[in-house]
Amino acid sequence: MSKIKDIRFYREVSSDALETRRSCEGCIKKESLVPTNRLLFKLREIEFSFKDKFDHLYINFTTRLKEEQSEYIDNLSIYKYDGWLRYVDYGISEEDYQSLNTKSGIWVLNKVKNVLIKHFCETKEEIINIEKIVNEIIKDGEQYSCIYKQKNSTYGTVNIKVQVLDYLKILPTIEILDTKDNLVLVEKLEPIDHYVLIQQFSTITMNKKSVTIKPRKNAFSEMYKDKYGVDIIKLTLS
Repeated sequence: MSKIKDIRFYREVSSDALETRRSCEGCIKKESLVPTNRLLFKLREIEFSFKDKFDHLYINFTTRLKEEQSEYIDNLSIYKYDGWLRYVDYGISEEDYQSLNTKSGIWVLNKVKNVLIKHFCETKEEIINIEKIVNEIIKDGEQYSCIYKQKNSTYGTVNIKVQVLDYLKILPTIEILDTKDNLVLVEKLEPIDHYVLIQQFSTITMNKKSVTIKPRKNAFSEMYKDKYGVDIIKLTLS
């Protein structure tokens, strides 16, 4: 099983099978996806995965089902070729269907929560944990943070923490702890886009005197070096 990678939203435009599903990009405004992005980062931190070995969850809003009723769709022909995704049909009212572009981030987040709990949580503890995470995201808003990447060594621990900001940028923070989990250093970086985050934080090394974070070695990293400042980050430990 691989960790969850993405959650996307679709809307059903007829009663036929796969061909009816249309991407909700433009149907749900980008700002309303922010709380779900916060949840996605947290799910990856806790290594949340699906037993059917897929990692992309597509939620398809439809008026065909009763409101708040949802169905896990496990028999689409496309799965033979794209086994990394699965659809869940989610029933909403005609009024909600026609006004998807006005829905709040909390409305969207709660639909995701309902899907995870109904179809993918196998124990009471998992249900409680998902509810707890969602409540914290709603409560903390922009201040909600989670660990994007972690490096443990004989010298201590390096955490790359992220906050998804309300205007869609990601705020990374480097947190360094010693072997007794005492906080040694905190370095807040400038807000960046998600695709820059992926390139910037590839490998982390730590020794007695410093922490070095290297970006990926690829064409994108080279391209982003001048445009976004993607480069080696070196922090000195006192």
